[in-house]
Amino acid sequence: MNALRMIGSWLTMFAVGCLTFIVLGALSRFYWELLMLGWRWGTS
Repeated sequence: MNALRMIGSWLTMFAVGCLTFIVLGALSRFYWELLMLGWRWGTS
């Protein structure tokens, strides 16, 4: 039971880490797209 709880908590931490990584990646990608769009508008 203790091992199961340990594995469960580890899986939960892993899932939260993956979700955080995905969200941060999407946000940085979105910010980069906005930055490029603004730069393109500023130069044209």
